[in-house]
Amino acid sequence: MSWYGNLQARASLGSQAARPDSLAGLHAAREGHLSQFYTPTAIARFLWELVEPAIDEAIGRVDYEARVSLFDNSIGSGRLFQFAEPDRHILAGADVHEASISALIDLYEQWGKPQEAVEWRRELEALTDPDVSDQ
Repeated sequence: MSWYGNLQARASLGSQAARPDSLAGLHAAREGHLSQFYTPTAIARFLWELVEPAIDEAIGRVDYEARVSLFDNSIGSGRLFQFAEPDRHILAGADVHEASISALIDLYEQWGKPQEAVEWRRELEALTDPDVSDQ
């Protein structure tokens, strides 16, 4: 089973929201669902198949035991990383929706990467708590 498992069923805020009746209502709708739409699995698989050979080459150039760092600046539930292997890839990301990234961090921690999960939590706190980000 993939490390990603249970997050596959998670629905984005945008997919759960009612469609706006007009162009004028689009802005308000986007504020409500944060323009959050998760990448469909078929597209994530296609993109992963495009980049995986380059990742494999990068690992091979350094050391077979090396891990490659990947960053998604709008990570949501981590759909683009669902085909990653935590033993080969260091995953990181940012998102405006704290609940989505917290669920991803929890799952990553359960899969056996507690130190990276702690680092993600620290970054999340710095982004959401002004007192932490000033330190």
